[in-house]
Amino acid sequence: MNIFKNQKLGSENSYSARKPFEAIFVSSSKKHDVCDPLIVILHGGPHSVSTSGFSKSLAFLASLGYSLLIVNYRGSLGFGEEALQSLPGKVGSQDVNDVLTAIDYVIDKGLANPSKIAVVGGSHGGFLTTHLIGQAPDKFVAAAARNPVCNLALMVGTTDIPDWAYVEAYGSGGKSSFTEAPSPEQLALFHQKSPIAHLSKVKTPTIFLLGAQDLRVPVSNGLQVRLHTSSASVPFMGSLTYSVANLVLSSWCMLEDLPSLEQYARALKEKGVETKVIVFPNDVHGIDRPQSDFESFLNIGVWFKNDLSQHHSQIDEAPQLLSSLLCLSKLSQHHSQIDEEGLPQEEGTSTHRSTKKELPFAVKVSVIRLLV
Repeated sequence: MNIFKNQKLGSENSYSARKPFEAIFVSSSKKHDVCDPLIVILHGGPHSVSTSGFSKSLAFLASLGYSLLIVNYRGSLGFGEEALQSLPGKVGSQDVNDVLTAIDYVIDKGLANPSKIAVVGGSHGGFLTTHLIGQAPDKFVAAAARNPVCNLALMVGTTDIPDWAYVEAYGSGGKSSFTEAPSPEQLALFHQKSPIAHLSKVKTPTIFLLGAQDLRVPVSNGLQVRLHTSSASVPFMGSLTYSVANLVLSSWCMLEDLPSLEQYARALKEKGVETKVIVFPNDVHGIDRPQSDFESFLNIGVWFKNDLSQHHSQIDEAPQLLSSLLCLSKLSQHHSQIDEEGLPQEEGTSTHRSTKKELPFAVKVSVIRLLV
């Protein structure tokens, strides 16, 4: 593992006066004359963290020939209370700028080609994904958002965590307001902090993956869908097509559309941006049922292949994508550790070490510490 620590960016203040954040860079162990396409990975929370432990889903994306930039923006866990508390009140700006700083860093170091970058995130990571494609519309060639927050003004009245919306938008002062109905001024600020405020600039092809039972980024205003097969295309109001995943049903199923997401996705479609919405009717916020998780990242892999394959001929066709994900799914069930030349170990699990022959690929993992 290569470690690049304390790569200083911004003003030349002392370390103690500056807030660190981290990006984990995963790349092929093979020697290349050109950079592999880059996928930026963004965790939710936002007060969570991505680790260097084995992830089946990220290993799948890496196995397709992509480099990964996994950004722990300020507000993530593990970098001190001051850095953690710096984000509330600044969502949609500070976290967005941290991600762009990390991307620019790997581009400047010759680790990524600026014309071959995609982004994926869920929940707050989806909030960031949709912010990024609006605030930096020329930066990304493809995007994938899992249960994203697209409009705080519509979310705040129906989510199971309204305090989250107030605190993240207003900072600590929002704690005293979240039990009240939002005022027009508050709704205006929620809109200002939301990705939908930048929608007019978006041109990146985007896939949305939604859990219909999600209470965190709520679904409401019912959409009834007749499901007959395991893969149904659901026309909605003549504009978008909702794909219904992993169900074999012959009865009526109530799917509720996300007001903010539907508003956002419809607007993208109407302005000519390539857009796809996949609904997982039995899933909640995490889309973590095994079948749904599998189908979610398989669709993300296919989506990114469509937009990055013109730059990278080594990416496989759909059957090979499926084969790769099946292999990694089986591997993750039996082994949680990867040999030292592959992905890092996960602590507290089986002592069995898989060999290179068990993995369809090998990677290098670097941790980049950034100061702003």
